[in-house]
Amino acid sequence: MQGLSGTRRWTTPLVAVAFVAVGLTGLLMLCEVRGLPLRGVHEWMGVVLVLAGLWHLLVNWRQFLGHFTHRSAVLATVVAVLLTTVLLATDQGEQHHGPRGPRPGGEGERRAAVDPAR
Repeated sequence: MQGLSGTRRWTTPLVAVAFVAVGLTGLLMLCEVRGLPLRGVHEWMGVVLVLAGLWHLLVNWRQFLGHFTHRSAVLATVVAVLLTTVLLATDQGEQHHGPRGPRPGGEGERRAAVDPAR
C-alpha cells in the first residue's frame, strides 16, 4: 500500500469536509430549518463521506488496526455498535422528530394515520 499513501493529501480533507457538511445539515434538519436544500446536500455529502471514508480506511488500514490494541478503542467500538443496534431495534432511526416533536404532515404523522398503533 506504499503507492496509496499519496492519496492521504486529499482523502483526509475530503473526509473532514464531508463530515462537517453531513453533521451540520443533519443538525439543521433536526432543528427543522426550512428554505435551504438541506436534504439533497445531506444525502449527497453522505455518499461522499462514505466513499471517501472507505478509501481513507483502506489507505490507513494498518494504522486503523493498531487502534484496536488499546482497550478504549475496543470499548468505543462496542458502545457504538450497541447504540446503533438499539436505535435500529427501537425504530428511533426512522422517526423524524425535531426538538418540538414530530413535524405536522411528517413521516411520523403519516405512519400514525396508516397504523394507529404507532
